Amino acid sequence: MSLESRPMYTYKTLPFPLTLPGQTRLMPEAAARELERLINQEAQGGWEYWRMETLEVQEGPSVGGFFRAFFGGLIRPIRYSVLVFRRPS
Repeated sequence: MSLESRPMYTYKTLPFPLTLPGQTRLMPEAAARELERLINQEAQGGWEYWRMETLEVQEGPSVGGFFRAFFGGLIRPIRYSVLVFRRPS
């Protein structure tokens, strides 16, 4: 298939929560229901669920935390899950 004949897509990402209000962690059943809800919600707008990605960012000391960083404040990786949707351009 040549590049010219491939369909072009527009992509959209949404954060997928690791917790829901009132919970300390997302249980498997609740996670599945929330994923289903988000997929169906976006499908109504013409978006096709494509996949889930995990992003890792480095979180350092907060603004104003210069002295904490200088005196050994830790930088730690934080992982976020995002849902990727697409639709033809």
